[in-house]
Amino acid sequence: MVHTTRGKFLFYNVDAAVGAGCPNQRLDVLLVQYLLKESNKTPGYVEVQVGAGFTQDAMQISGTWDQYWGGYLSNFENTLQRRGRSIRKDGRIDPLVGGEVFGPIHHEAYAILWLNRGYLQLRPSDYPRMSEAADCPPELRPALKVQFLQPL
Repeated sequence: MVHTTRGKFLFYNVDAAVGAGCPNQRLDVLLVQYLLKESNKTPGYVEVQVGAGFTQDAMQISGTWDQYWGGYLSNFENTLQRRGRSIRKDGRIDPLVGGEVFGPIHHEAYAILWLNRGYLQLRPSDYPRMSEAADCPPELRPALKVQFLQPL
């Protein structure tokens, strides 16, 4: 994450859960799709598994959650877990609430933080001003939820 002058970390959050059976509010889905697509470009992080239509070109940011995006998310979770990262494989992106990095029941890091980290790793200069990035979905720009987190 990016440190601010107050020693906190900047990150982008959703308002409600995204994934199968979740509220899937349009702006939250746009953020997750954008972060997931960029995280899948990050070298050595997570890569799109080609097959069954799962290609980088097929990752169309639409604001609508579907089976393909569910597949991309599943691949993301599986890859991070195989690489020894603390992430819950539940096919959803929950909002980080109250500054807690780990879920109260599963005690694993929230996936929204891993998505943020992937984007930051790929595009460190764009991360603090994501809304100004040329490829940021226009509808998402004014609605980005920038939050700050105490360091662990």
